[in-house]
Amino acid sequence: MKRSIFILFLGLVSSGIYGQKNFQSEYLEAKRLFTSGDYKNAKKAFLELIQPESGNNFYQYASFFSGLSSVKLGEFEDAKNMFLQILQKYPKWDKKGEVNYWLAHAYLELGDHERGFEKVGKAKGDLLDLSIQLKKEYLTKQDDAAISGLYYSYSGDKLIAQEYANRLKEGDLSENQELLLEIIKENDLDIRDYVSVNYDNIKKDTYNIAVLLPFRFDSIENLDGVMRNRLVMDLYEGLKYGAEELQKQGKIVNLFPYDTKGKSVYTQRILQKEELKSMDLIYGPLFPGAFREVYDFSAKYKINMFNPISSNPSVVGNNPFSFLNNPSTPTKAQQLAAFANETFENKRAWVMYEKRDSVYAATYRDELLDYGFEVSRFGELNKETIRPIIDTLTGVYEIELAADEVDSVKAAYPEIEIKTKRYRNSYERYSYFEKYWVEPDSLGHIFVASNSNLYATNFVSANITRPDTIGLVGQDAWLNIEVISYDQMENIGLYLCYPQYTDINSDNYKTFQSSFLNKFKVLPSRNHLIGYESVLFLGNMMHEHGKYFQEGLRGGEFVEGNIMSGYKYGLGNDNQVVPVVKVIESELIKSN
Repeated sequence: MKRSIFILFLGLVSSGIYGQKNFQSEYLEAKRLFTSGDYKNAKKAFLELIQPESGNNFYQYASFFSGLSSVKLGEFEDAKNMFLQILQKYPKWDKKGEVNYWLAHAYLELGDHERGFEKVGKAKGDLLDLSIQLKKEYLTKQDDAAISGLYYSYSGDKLIAQEYANRLKEGDLSENQELLLEIIKENDLDIRDYVSVNYDNIKKDTYNIAVLLPFRFDSIENLDGVMRNRLVMDLYEGLKYGAEELQKQGKIVNLFPYDTKGKSVYTQRILQKEELKSMDLIYGPLFPGAFREVYDFSAKYKINMFNPISSNPSVVGNNPFSFLNNPSTPTKAQQLAAFANETFENKRAWVMYEKRDSVYAATYRDELLDYGFEVSRFGELNKETIRPIIDTLTGVYEIELAADEVDSVKAAYPEIEIKTKRYRNSYERYSYFEKYWVEPDSLGHIFVASNSNLYATNFVSANITRPDTIGLVGQDAWLNIEVISYDQMENIGLYLCYPQYTDINSDNYKTFQSSFLNKFKVLPSRNHLIGYESVLFLGNMMHEHGKYFQEGLRGGEFVEGNIMSGYKYGLGNDNQVVPVVKVIESELIKSN
């Protein structure tokens, strides 16, 4: 790129070398030194020719090449001064564009991006592309913090926006995608540049979904098998009911059930069927034993796969065609931390976790720290640790008072209860008051990454016994713990992460429940709801956007659910909607 500028100038000066012999010889020698790479001596030689003397036809070119020699030597301050001098002395010179280009280069090398960008912005004609490339090269050399700063300093600068978007894409997309989408939208960037997948989208009148679930029986009509595997059959019944609803709307979705039996060997046999390659979507599988083969098949044949129940980010992995119905564990942690930041004024927290949920807890802790929280305790829950943790939360210790201290303490702290008792093995009495190991109102909230009945009941009970109310954030599985009542949840203000939250008081749900009950003679289970809601989402998205429904998701727009909270994906492949609920007047109410 820059070589073309050298050649341009070396050619342009040929018409002026027929002047007086001494100027011509000196100029030709300076040019020889420059082209041979001897920039130090070339610079000296050109400086001898920069004065507009009589008979010197080379002074403007000599000034330019003197500055260019300084560039090649890395003497950017000298280069800048020479180019500024040329612009001041010869404002009408027809090579002013080239001077501005190299002046921009000098400014950028000196770290003066403001003046450098200004000069780049004035480039025209043949120099426009070269100037843009110069700016791009400068931006690629800057660290992430500098690019972030430039983006907010130069709002609307598309080149800077593109570089910032590229940095975010290369980073942790789970953390960056909302900002990345904002940058893409505000700067009219092509979202396809930030989604690393190629496919030819197809729009059809009918879409075929292969349902790979562990039915574990010989026939879909085998009622004995149905009863043995209620979870899977509830999910499949919900899918069928949703597909029927879509058909009424003229949106045909055909379901083809395949029994993986939850095992790799059966899944491999299914994937060997030629018909699988023509499917528009694979729904499932549910369990790890059948997962890897489907994952690889999906990536190889570019067939979207959709997992209805998992939150494991490895289900998405590096496969751009793999999607989660739920938010992934990192997404849950990030969204919950944002919720905590908005909800709890006291920024001191505990984060407790079971071993299997350690990554979930660690992500939540790190997000809290980024919000400025103090995480004063981060600990694993097991049979050995739970009792000491709860004892610390609920336990008190004595502060003994001398006889002359009692009255002053009473006067200063009238709310404190002063007690007396005898020393052990003595009739002598002493006064004291009790103090909590975790002082009232000193802790903002506790986050518990665990579905365990034991740990959930312990933290709920501890919160009930304390004189204050510490915010408590738990998981939706706690709703199934019979010994924790809705009254208790409401009294302590318990918050629960509940990805499949359904507002049972909504008109949509009441209509669905009535229709479902009329057909199946049973109330819908959670898995009925998941199957029904997910196939409505997938069917509607495919009929609107084509086989690769992700084209309708990449903008990050919220897709309202029919009976659940809805969907939002953006550049990621897991649902970004993370409902948080609490009990209010004996009903589950969404809090975010």
